[in-house]
Amino acid sequence: MLRTKNKSRRLAASLACALFAISAYAQVESEKPRVFERFDGTHCETTKAELDLIAERAGQEGLIIIISHLGTKESSRSLNLRRLHSLAAYLQKTRAIDADRIVTAEGERVQGLGRVEIYLKGKLFTVFTVKRNRDLARRCSTA
Repeated sequence: MLRTKNKSRRLAASLACALFAISAYAQVESEKPRVFERFDGTHCETTKAELDLIAERAGQEGLIIIISHLGTKESSRSLNLRRLHSLAAYLQKTRAIDADRIVTAEGERVQGLGRVEIYLKGKLFTVFTVKRNRDLARRCSTA
């Protein structure tokens, strides 16, 4: 009887450790930013769905920070501004996010593809990499 109790306790302890490890791994995985690669302005549904998720996660008062970075061989500051404007405009017009809750900024140039980073609650939540000289949502009707 004593052996059975000890085995049961060891099994329960092992299961508890395994569940804790899985839970910790899931939490770390959920903290990683969502990365969307090589966008060229034609991925409208994915872009809109991600912006909808961002609006939902921000809640009624959360601040949304959008930072756009020009990539290698991109020189147009207006390209950076268009990328920022299209995302901010979608959040304001479609998701009714107040303009004072959306902060947009131009970041330093990055190597490789251009990139747009979106932060929620001070943490990097989403990264879009954008093909050279392309807008993020140029062909999207409401973005």
